[in-house]
Amino acid sequence: MNIKNRIIIGGIIAAISSSALATPNHFQILKTSFKQVSLAKAAKLKGTSPMVMDHGKEFMYMTKNIHLVVLTGPSNDMLSYRIDGHRNPLLDIPHGATLHIVFINMDDDMKHDIRFVMGSLTKASHVPPNFGVGSKMLDPHGKSMANAEEMTIKVPNKKGAATYLCTVKGHAPGGMIGKINID
Repeated sequence: MNIKNRIIIGGIIAAISSSALATPNHFQILKTSFKQVSLAKAAKLKGTSPMVMDHGKEFMYMTKNIHLVVLTGPSNDMLSYRIDGHRNPLLDIPHGATLHIVFINMDDDMKHDIRFVMGSLTKASHVPPNFGVGSKMLDPHGKSMANAEEMTIKVPNKKGAATYLCTVKGHAPGGMIGKINID
C-alpha cells in the first residue's frame, strides 16, 4: 500500500473515531413536520406529566423521552408560552433526553417560533431569526385551525443552562422566553 492510500485510510479512521466519541454540546433537531390543528383540539392536547414544583413555575422531568405541548399564550398574554397551562415554566430535563414537541401558534395576528439554545439568555438578549434549533416561524391561526409544528429534538449530552425563546424581534423581551436546566 502506498503512502497516499495510508494517509487517506488513516484520515477516514480518525474521522470515524472522533465522530463516534464526540458528545453533542448543543440541541439537535432530529425530525420536524408542519401541520394544522383545530383550535378546539389544540386546547386539549397534553404532554408528559412532569413533577410540578414551585406552584407551576418549575417542571421536573425524570424520563429521557419527554413529550411537550407548547402553545403561544392566551389572548390576554400573547407574548408567552404555555406548557401544561403554565406560563414559561423552568424545565428541568435530563442530559441526552429526547424532546417530542408539538408547538402551536394560538395567536390570531402575530407569527411566532420556539427555539432552543445553550446558555442562559435574558429578556434583553437580541437574537436573530432561526437562532439555535427549533420550529420555523408559524403564521397566526385562521378561523378554526392553528398552525403547528411537530419536532423531535435531542437535548445536549452535557449538563448546563439553556433557554427557549421566540426569535421575532421584541418577543423574547416581551416575555416569550423560558429557562432550561439540563441535569
